[in-house]
Amino acid sequence: MVALYKDEKKLKELLNEIKIYIRPLKEIQGIYIPRLLKFGVLYEAFIFILISLAKKTFANIKDNITKEEKQLAIKGLQKLHSKRVKHGDIRLENIMVKRKNKGSTSYVWWIDFGWSKMTDNVKDLNKELKECLK
Repeated sequence: MVALYKDEKKLKELLNEIKIYIRPLKEIQGIYIPRLLKFGVLYEAFIFILISLAKKTFANIKDNITKEEKQLAIKGLQKLHSKRVKHGDIRLENIMVKRKNKGSTSYVWWIDFGWSKMTDNVKDLNKELKECLK
């Protein structure tokens, strides 16, 4: 939640995140990104966004990320890029994982689209993908 009158930078990031969720990434919610559950303005002073979340990020399980989870993260980023979205903030903290029961597939979601932007620049998208592969 962001106070509309206090932090213009955070406000722009949150509005950008909402825009990215409801336009180019709408059809991949719940698959490669969390579902956008609700967003709005409270008391004409605060803007909020509510998304479904997993329990852990790659940063939390850094030494215990499976090969399959890494592949799902890469596939997710490639899906964002296929929608012409450059994430803009590639960090372990921005990749969430929801592990299922043993033997089941995990969910891996990209989060935090505040710095994301639409682009047709393939070089920028490939550079971001290389960052993810490190």
